[in-house]
Amino acid sequence: MKKTTRLQTVLGIASADAQALFDSLTPAEREAVELLAKGSKVEEISSALGKSPKTIAVQLAAARFKLKARNYVEMVRVVYAAQLGE
Repeated sequence: MKKTTRLQTVLGIASADAQALFDSLTPAEREAVELLAKGSKVEEISSALGKSPKTIAVQLAAARFKLKARNYVEMVRVVYAAQLGE
């Protein structure tokens, strides 16, 4: 049985589960979600990636669905939990 860290308990998701969810994202979705997790806003992400804000919003919505997150905060929790497993 794998030991659960305090941070995993706080995040509410095991790193292996989070990694599986994170791996289901397309490269474009993953890139947008990672920038979101670093604190960037949609407009900043679109500027950094050279895409329209609408495209970024659509990619983040698709990622939110795949990550089974209700909002951006839960998406970021999954990203952090996935990074714990690396």
